[in-house]
Amino acid sequence: MKRVEHMKTKYMKMYLQGILSMVLAITATACGNGTSEGIPGRTLIRNLEAPFNLSAQAISTNAIELTWSNPSISGSYQIGIEKKQANNSSATFQPLAMLNQSQNYTAVGLVPNTAYEFRVFVSNNSSQSEYAVATAVTFNVIGAPDPVTNLSATLTQNTPPYEVTLSWNHNLSSSVDYYLVTKRENSSNNTAAVQYISNTSFTSLIDNTSNSYFMYSGSYLGFQSNTAYYYEVQACIVGACSAAQNITQAIPGVGTQKPHITSFTASDNQSDKVVVDWAFDIPINNTVSSITVTRGSGGQPLFFWNGSGNILTQVTDNNTVNGTIYTYKIKMVYTDNSFEELIDDGQSVANSTQMAPPTFESFNIDHYAPNATQVDFRWSHADINMGTNDFIIKKKIGNTYSNIFGTVVYNSGTQDFRMDNVSVGCADSSVSHNVKISIVAKDPLASGKSDSTEVLSTIFTCYSTVPAPTLNAFMIATPSQTQQGQYDFPLGFSHISAVKPVLTFNGFEAQYRKKGNGSSTWGSYVTVGNNFITQSGSSYTVKVTDTCPSGTQFQYRIRSKSTASGEESAWITGPTATCN
Repeated sequence: MKRVEHMKTKYMKMYLQGILSMVLAITATACGNGTSEGIPGRTLIRNLEAPFNLSAQAISTNAIELTWSNPSISGSYQIGIEKKQANNSSATFQPLAMLNQSQNYTAVGLVPNTAYEFRVFVSNNSSQSEYAVATAVTFNVIGAPDPVTNLSATLTQNTPPYEVTLSWNHNLSSSVDYYLVTKRENSSNNTAAVQYISNTSFTSLIDNTSNSYFMYSGSYLGFQSNTAYYYEVQACIVGACSAAQNITQAIPGVGTQKPHITSFTASDNQSDKVVVDWAFDIPINNTVSSITVTRGSGGQPLFFWNGSGNILTQVTDNNTVNGTIYTYKIKMVYTDNSFEELIDDGQSVANSTQMAPPTFESFNIDHYAPNATQVDFRWSHADINMGTNDFIIKKKIGNTYSNIFGTVVYNSGTQDFRMDNVSVGCADSSVSHNVKISIVAKDPLASGKSDSTEVLSTIFTCYSTVPAPTLNAFMIATPSQTQQGQYDFPLGFSHISAVKPVLTFNGFEAQYRKKGNGSSTWGSYVTVGNNFITQSGSSYTVKVTDTCPSGTQFQYRIRSKSTASGEESAWITGPTATCN
C-alpha cells in the first residue's frame, strides 16, 4: 500500500512538471525571448492591467497628441509608448518613451498626412501589461496657412531662472486658427512640450517659470544650464498646418560665466549708521575668488568673502560721526586675477541734520472731471522708521500749495506708502491748471533733523470744464456713395479719455446738419444715435448714412459729457463736406 501511494505521488509530480513546462513554453512563444518587444532583455509576464481610454489626436502636420487613463496599480510603475507607420507592412514598432505614471504624451517629428499606430503599456520591475492601441493621421500641408517668418528666440533672462522670448511674423491675409509652438531639449529628441496660441493676434511668447506654457507629463519643461532648446512654430487651421519654422536657443553655463556687480549704494536710512547695499547679475560661482567691501579706498573691511561663509548683499557701518560724508568701495576679484570695483557716489551722510527725501514709485490718474480729478500715487523712503504720519503731502499749483486730505497706507510687502482716490480739484473753476503733488519727509524719531526737500510728481491737468473731443486731421469727413442717392459720412475724433486713465463721462453727443445746393441757410441739427459712434484703440469714428443730392453740404458737431457733474463740453464743429 505504501509503494502504491509512493508511485501515485511520483507520477503526480511528473504530471505537474509537464504542465508547468507547457505553460513556460507557451509564455516563451507568446513573448519571445524578451528582446523582440516591450522592455529589452526582460521576459514578460503580462499580469498588469493595461491603460484604457487611449486617444490619438493629430494637432499639426508633424505631431500627434496621446491621452489615456491609467489602471489602479499599487507600487511604482512606468508607461511605455511605441509607434509605427500604420499603412506600412514592413514597419515595426519603435520605442518613443518610458514615462513615470503619466497620462499624456505628444509625438513629434512625424511625416505630414501619414497614419501612425501607437501602443501604450504599463510596466514595473517584473511585469508588463497588454497594449492599448490607437491610430491617427497627421495634418496635410495642402491648404495650410503660410508659414510664419522672422522667427527669433532671445535669452531675455540669462541667469536662473532663465527666460526665452519667442517672436515671429505672419501674413495676416493668410487665415490662421491657432499657432502651435513646440519646445524640445534638442532637435532629435522625440519628447516635446506643446503650447497652443489660440489668439492669432499674438506673435510672441515668453517662456519662463511663471508663465509655465510648456507642460510635459504634468510638469513645466524648464531650462538646464549648458543646454540648447529647440523651438518650432507652425500656423494652423483645423486639419492643416504650415511647414514648421524652427530655431535653437542655448542657455549659458552658470559655472563658467563671470558674475558682475550691478549696483552699489550707501545711504543713511537709519539713525547713527550707514547701510551699504550691492547686487550681482548672477549668483556668485567658482569664477570668483574674493569680495571685499570697505569704507574709503583702503579702510577696514566691512565685509570680506574668500570662498567660505555666506555671501552678503548688505552691510551696516555703525562706526560713523555726525555730519560726515563717507565713501564706500566694493571689489570683486576673479580666479584669473582680474577684478572689478565700484565706488558709491560719496553723498551718503552719516547722521545727516536733514531728512533724506522720499522717492516717487508711481503716479496714476483715476479720472478727470471738472473740479473732481482723482489720483493715486505711491512713494518710498530709505528710513525704515518712517510711518504713515511722517510725510507732508500737498497739492502744488504754480507756487501755491494747499493741503491734501486722505489716508496714507503702508504696504509691508512692497515697503512703500500710497494714497488712493485723492481728490485734487482746481482752485479756480474758470481756469484749467497744471498740478503737481508735493511730498516732504519729516523726522520720525524727533531727533532734531530738519524736513527733507520736496519731491514732486509728474505734471497733470486739473480741468475746470469737461474736456472736448479733438478732431483727427487724418480722417476728414469725405462722403462716399454706398448706393444710389445714399452716402456714408465718416468723421474721426479722439478724446483724452482714450489715452489717460478713465475719464468720468458717459459718452459723446454727435449731431449733423445739411445745406442744399445754392442755399445760404443750414438746416436744423439732427442728433446721431450712440450706435453710430464706434471706438478703435485710442480713436473714435462717427458715421451716418444719408441722402445727399449733388452740391449739398454736410457738417458734424461733437461734444462729450461728464457723469460726475452732468456738465458738457463745448461743441466742436467738424469740416464741411460737399457731395458731388
